[in-house]
Amino acid sequence: MLALRKVAEAYGGLAAVAAAAGISREVLYRTLLPTGNLTLKTLLALLKTVGLRLSVESEKQAHFLIWRKSIKPISLADLGH
Repeated sequence: MLALRKVAEAYGGLAAVAAAAGISREVLYRTLLPTGNLTLKTLLALLKTVGLRLSVESEKQAHFLIWRKSIKPISLADLGH
């Protein structure tokens, strides 16, 4: 939540982002406190306002992508050709 607060501050401040997201300034301030209770609705509005999106992927897919990135590409020269 602290990272989201920094992003909001970089986009013109919490008041400006709250207004653009259709959230009251007070709700956004409280939500982005370390002890804040961020709702999905508020998160999505905030992310849309600052040009970000939330994505979810299966755990299997995430592990596959990590594994695939760890594979070193080889060339024919590596194979002795």
